[in-house]
Amino acid sequence: MKPGGLLGNIAGGAVLLAFFHGLMLLAFVPFEMKKLADARQWPSRAGIITQSSASPVYRKRGWRPRWSYVIHGTFADNGEPFVITRVRYGDLIGGGKTKSREVVSRYPAGSTVQVFYSPQRPRTLILEPQAPADELRRALGLGVVLALLPVLLYAGGRLKKALTAAARGDGRAQRGGVESGDDHLG
Repeated sequence: MKPGGLLGNIAGGAVLLAFFHGLMLLAFVPFEMKKLADARQWPSRAGIITQSSASPVYRKRGWRPRWSYVIHGTFADNGEPFVITRVRYGDLIGGGKTKSREVVSRYPAGSTVQVFYSPQRPRTLILEPQAPADELRRALGLGVVLALLPVLLYAGGRLKKALTAAARGDGRAQRGGVESGDDHLG
């Protein structure tokens, strides 16, 4: 087995996974911020919620389900039906059971809401054009940290080696930069 052993391979894999997760956040968050900024300018129509439900979605047998919500309603002005599967942009945390049920409880059947729609794509609907900007900024910061994690770990390892060598008194730190075989020059 390699010098790092099994634990070193696992740690290396975890760092690599964190790095790619960071890159995904850095790619995803700016698009989400753009959608959120656009949605703040969208017009709205009054709507009435007719059905609001949360349910588990099973991807593969044996896997934990991913929860999602669906909100059905009709527009108050013409009775046209609508379906909403995303309440707002900027939610980066997945649809867990608690979050899905919380959204459903905020929008119960019979409630009147403002439905915001994209003028370019009228079937693109949301209920909340505002989202906590803190969440997107935190996600962007996390993406930067995770993407830089390998560099930070490498630099930290190099610094630790240099400090350890200096504390032991070996290496160039004590000899003033002159290696032992080079002092015959003069």
